[in-house]
Amino acid sequence: MNQTKLIQDNFEVHDKIYKEYDKRHTEIFNYIEQLSLQQSLNQAFELIQTESLEKLVLDFGCGTGNLTNHLLQLGVKVTGANVSKNFNTTFFSLSRKKKFQSVQLNGSDLSNFLDNTFDMVATYSVLHHIPDYLAAVQEFIRVTKPGGIIYFDHEVNEEYWKKSEVYNEFLRKVVTKRDWSKYLKLSNYYTKLVQLFNPRYQFEVDIHVFEDDHIEWEAIQKLLINHQRQVLYKKDYLLFKKNYDLHIYDTFKDTCTDMAVLVARKG
Repeated sequence: MNQTKLIQDNFEVHDKIYKEYDKRHTEIFNYIEQLSLQQSLNQAFELIQTESLEKLVLDFGCGTGNLTNHLLQLGVKVTGANVSKNFNTTFFSLSRKKKFQSVQLNGSDLSNFLDNTFDMVATYSVLHHIPDYLAAVQEFIRVTKPGGIIYFDHEVNEEYWKKSEVYNEFLRKVVTKRDWSKYLKLSNYYTKLVQLFNPRYQFEVDIHVFEDDHIEWEAIQKLLINHQRQVLYKKDYLLFKKNYDLHIYDTFKDTCTDMAVLVARKG
């Protein structure tokens, strides 16, 4: 499928589901993940070395404002960018307008913004929706100020695909409650039907979520280094989902991982 079609599909789907997005993604909107995200963002923010008195942050793929809410608590100004007009409009109406502005992306680049605009560019659970995610990383580099931070989070890591013995044991034990809500979503039945003819079809246009086509952290790091950007750290962690047993999750969270966060600074 060509990139133009993928981008258009992304526009259309997210315009349809914006009202129910948070409820659909309990693997993001739960106490454990939100606390982890807050701590991770705070740590990355402290590493900014720009000279700006008031920091300006780009929330790339802002959705319903998950990252933006945390960033606003840091006292920064946030530009929330998303392909869906409905997502941006909904969040903008609820936001602190003096500290937040909304921009609709064209789905292909960041031509809305000049070079060296932001003190920080942050993206969370977005790269796997982008046909050419490495081109997006190049744009992040371009629009970030010298000394600014580029923050990537919530994309599966290498261990997720290797499926180690420990990780498989974790998966067998941790799910203790069946998620009955998925049986009430008509979109899930539609997805199963379409996948009979197109196994790679994903309702929310998840593109890079297959064993032979997924986000490659090594490629991202190589690109950053080739552009003389310093990779400060990459941390792997274990995702918490709402239907997980917390005790079992705590038992395994230090022995296996399935997600990663990466922080780099523009030199």
